[in-house]
Amino acid sequence: MEETREYTNKEYHIKSFEQLVNIANKDNIGDLSISFMMWLGVTIDIANILRESGTLTAAQKKQSTWKLLKPTFIWIDDGKEEISKVVITDIRTGEQTTVEAKIPKE
Repeated sequence: MEETREYTNKEYHIKSFEQLVNIANKDNIGDLSISFMMWLGVTIDIANILRESGTLTAAQKKQSTWKLLKPTFIWIDDGKEEISKVVITDIRTGEQTTVEAKIPKE
């Protein structure tokens, strides 16, 4: 019999590996892991699109994805295997942009 758990519906803005580790527990590790992998894929896609857009200098294109975007992993403990948004920070100005991230299920 499959166990169900209570979801907190709390929203976490994870900006470091330490924060990710600190919110993980035996009850949420599955949902958290799936959402993190989805977020990571979207973040990599955004970085690649930005690098190919022609708006960055040669030096900026060579920066790591982390330095380029300063991404925030937003996770809601709601039991859904999805991510709804990715927050990226413009490294030149500090401006934050929220990108809606709707990933179709296959």
